[in-house]
Amino acid sequence: MRAAGDRVRAIPVPAAAQPVIAYEVAVVSATPRRAAADAYVARLLGAPGRAALTDAGFEVPPAR
Repeated sequence: MRAAGDRVRAIPVPAAAQPVIAYEVAVVSATPRRAAADAYVARLLGAPGRAALTDAGFEVPPAR
């Protein structure tokens, strides 16, 4: 929402009505670019990726 700035109007929703949304990440086993996919997932789950997600307004789970 923050990235949208003034282009979006927020509508308050009670906490009890908020859906739980989980975004998953995985590497497709048949990918011909396994090293690149593994590096992407590692960066996404590492400090730089977690910081970028937080800056974009996402809540990230605890680091593993």
